[in-house]
Amino acid sequence: MANSSERSRSLGGGKVYTSDRMLPKFTITGGMDSATVEKLQGDRLGAKLTADNLMHVLWADPDYSFLLYPKTIPTAPYEALLTYLPNRDAQKNVALVDLVKTSTLAILLDQANKTQKAVKEVAQQDGYLPTKTVIFQHVGPRDMNPKTPFNTSYRPLHFHIQAYGYPFSDFPMFSEIEPIDPRSEENRSIFRDPSRRLVRDIFQAEGFSVKKQGSYSFVLDEGDINEPFSDVDAVRLQKLQTVWGQHWDRFAACLTDFNTGSNGRYIPRAQHERVSAMENLLGNEYPYLGDGSQRLLLSLAYNLQNSGNNPWKWIYNGVNGTIGYVYDYTEGKRQLVFSPRLFTSWYRHYDLVGENVIIKKDKSTSGDVYQADAFPLLDIQRRIISLLSSK
Repeated sequence: MANSSERSRSLGGGKVYTSDRMLPKFTITGGMDSATVEKLQGDRLGAKLTADNLMHVLWADPDYSFLLYPKTIPTAPYEALLTYLPNRDAQKNVALVDLVKTSTLAILLDQANKTQKAVKEVAQQDGYLPTKTVIFQHVGPRDMNPKTPFNTSYRPLHFHIQAYGYPFSDFPMFSEIEPIDPRSEENRSIFRDPSRRLVRDIFQAEGFSVKKQGSYSFVLDEGDINEPFSDVDAVRLQKLQTVWGQHWDRFAACLTDFNTGSNGRYIPRAQHERVSAMENLLGNEYPYLGDGSQRLLLSLAYNLQNSGNNPWKWIYNGVNGTIGYVYDYTEGKRQLVFSPRLFTSWYRHYDLVGENVIIKKDKSTSGDVYQADAFPLLDIQRRIISLLSSK
């Protein structure tokens, strides 16, 4: 595919695109929260994808499989979605890496690593030279109100794999639009997060080597780009998520008793209770936190309010953020990166990816298998699967 010239637009030098729906949703009973391999393969869409080599089991054991299939709305031309699903029993669904056996997680990381190589190779076959690939997971419980505009994820553990370093405008599924205002209420959490100092202090105290990247992301491990994943990597990834979850629970317990209001949000405790609990916690368990981290937590204790139905003022109902591996092919290194999120955001991996590209999903489009503009992207999916099947 030939490169096309693109207009320069202001978003830190980046661009904003809309992305159309290219596939209908699965229609399984209970939605994706109750998904199993058996249900997806038996679904009308799943049967069509399987027959046309667009759904593939990368790895399986008696209870679980690692399944590759296209996203209904793409967020990069060269990408793959890997989902860890129970084969038959939906009750065995897990959402987070610290709920998977360490030995199994090491296998999943190895399969994800092979997939990012295949994604990069397919892009190269088309004449592009990706400078970066990423493997990432949005972590944390979804907000409890299912109608919020950013609540599009589903429960099963899954990894997004994408390649960057080529113009998205070469692909008809992506249409460039006017840049978004980074100062607006609904967009500002894309570009900054106030928890960055707190995250740095905590992970340094927990023994991680912490290096700042981007506006609020952190490199917590770094190695050679060709080094295979091992149990050591799986343990480190699980520790990252477990540690952040444990600390979030302690801070949140100062602010709420975890009862919810009519909007599904946690109800704040009285201000004097919040302040007293936070001061005691900081003095007894967190004397090592820097001034910036303590100011953030005390500010939350003093100023927290019931935010009503405005989603852009909501603090996440649980530990949240994006965890991922960034493969920098220019420097030949792979980095484990954590990008925390305190406030709700409709685009959570912007800072981790570091490519100044934002995709606004067009959910108004009905979508159908093989709509004309989706041909190139579905063909990319098929070729990724073909490469993985042949190795």
